Parts: sequence; C-alpha cells; structure tokens
Amino acid sequence: MDFISDPTCWQQSVDPSAPPELILSDLLMPKLQGDELLKQVATRYPSTVRALITGDSSRDIPELAGANVHFILPKPFTESDFSYVLDSVERLYDLPLSDKARNQLAGLEALPVLPSRIRKINQALRDPDADVGHIALMVSEEPALVARLLQLANSAYLGFGKQTMSVEVALNRLGTTVTSALATCMLAQKVFSQVSAQEHQSIVDQHLKLAGLSRNLSEQLGVAKAHQESIYLAALMSALGELVIREMGTHQQDIESLSTIEPGRSDALVITSYILILWGYSLEIAQIVLESEEEIELTTLPQSEGQMIWLCRQWMKQDSQTSRNQFCQQLAPQIGHFFQDWPE
Repeated sequence: MDFISDPTCWQQSVDPSAPPELILSDLLMPKLQGDELLKQVATRYPSTVRALITGDSSRDIPELAGANVHFILPKPFTESDFSYVLDSVERLYDLPLSDKARNQLAGLEALPVLPSRIRKINQALRDPDADVGHIALMVSEEPALVARLLQLANSAYLGFGKQTMSVEVALNRLGTTVTSALATCMLAQKVFSQVSAQEHQSIVDQHLKLAGLSRNLSEQLGVAKAHQESIYLAALMSALGELVIREMGTHQQDIESLSTIEPGRSDALVITSYILILWGYSLEIAQIVLESEEEIELTTLPQSEGQMIWLCRQWMKQDSQTSRNQFCQQLAPQIGHFFQDWPE
C-alpha cells in the first residue's frame, strides 16, 4: 500500500511496470480534485479500479460517477464499507477475463455505480439483526418495487398458495437473496438516463421470467435450495448487462450477438459479471452468469447452474407453440415434460 499526500505527484509514486490494482482518492483536496485525479488514473492505467471518497453534499452521486469512478464512498463510511471495496476488487481480479477485457470494462462510460438507495436496502437485508419491519418501511418508499415483490410473493409458481398484501410477509416469503436481486434490478433504473422506464421494465420482466423458470427447473432436478437461489439471482441480474448495452445506444435486437469485449463471450453477460462484483456480489454468482452461455447437448441433463439458465433461455426463444413442442422433443424426457407443463 502506498500513501500519497500530494495528489499532483501521484504518478511519480506508481511503478509503471506494475499498475496499482486500486486507487482511492478523496474528492476535496488541494491542487487537484479527486474526480480529476481518477480521470488521470483512468487514462494512464485503465484496468486499475478507482474509488472516490466524498463528504461533499453539494454534488450529486450520479454527477461524480461515470467511466472514471467504480466506487463512491460517502462520508462517514464504516469499516465494512471499506472492506466491501477491498473484497470486490479482489474478486474482480479472480474473474476469468483477459487483461484486454478488464481494460475495456473499466473504461465503459455507461458502467453504473451502485445507487445509495440499493446499497442501504442490501446492507439491511444482509444484516442478521435487522428488523423486518424496518426493511419493509425502506422498501415501501419504492412503489414499483413493492408491487413487484407482492406479485412474486403471491406467485403459485414460486410455491405460494395464500395471497398476501403485506410487504413484511412478502419479504419473509421471498427471502433476502430474491428481495435483494429484485431491488437491485428495479431501482437500477435511476442510473440509466437513456433507457426509458418502459424499456427498463420490459428487460427486467424478461429476466424475471428467466429467473423463475430456471429456479423451478433446478428444483425439478433436485438442486439444493441454496443453489436454486444462486441460479435465480444470476438469471435475474443478467438484466444489468443488457441495460448497460442499451444505455450505450445498441438496439435491443443486436444485444444477443454482441461479443466485442471477450472473444466467444456475450458482452451482456461479461458486463453483468463485472457489475455484480463491483456491487458486492460473490465470485460464484458472477461465474454462473458467465457459464450461462455454455451450450450443452439438448439430449443431456444440465450439469451446472449456468447450463440450467442456458437451457431455459433457449426455451424462451421459441416463439410459437409448434417450435416449443419441437424443442421439447429434442430434450431428455424429464426436461421436456417440465417445459411442456410450464404455462406461457
């Protein structure tokens, strides 16, 4: 670790042959503002992860975020906030991506910084001592999120028979993993200025369907409950990569074929895996996202969480009852029967 007192001399303190993995900078500094310093870092060392510490309440977080900043730590921050950044950076370097891909990802202008509202809700959900009633109040301030939570909590296909209109009951039914994923996808709309609310909703809806289908398939195949939740989370959060690409101006119909960051990998899934690590999710979830484009023989049973998502994605691509029937006939009987019984 290197500590630099004069921000204008930061480059002299860095070994050019060994770019730093992480640079943290205060925002308000003499001679050079922190956001400008990180802009210089991004130009000189594009793969370095960049974090900004700020107590300046006069500037909005979205104004500070962008291609030059990966993390923003508003003051006062806690030790756990700091650990979250360090853990995330460690996981980023464990992602199975090339240096070229890391450089490109680190410089994406549309890469979103985790909104503070999502961070606070997710922190509360991860706290084992958190009061469910307090979390319900936080969630209730977001009407669109409440509506979607209640919809899922009343879904027969997630195993819920009794109807409820209680946010607390919905939180208990869905659990922290599903609630956190849904809150992240729904509230992320605030960081995308070029994606309309209607389009955002459409993309999230498609991935909600994929997530529910994938989790039900994993349950059918006897996958442990903890892994079912990981599958649901990876499938739903894959919406983030699509949203980033749409924010960059790519047409929706072109997203699936886009593979410019890492050869042989979908840009949307690579971006999703990168964002998930930046936003504090586990390396396991990011790897499931990447594995969800690994093709398998249709006649075989999926052997990994990612393969189950891939199979469900193929079924969702069938645009008619005839094509769905033909698709099911190619599958192992256990899988074919599952999809034939799934309502459209």
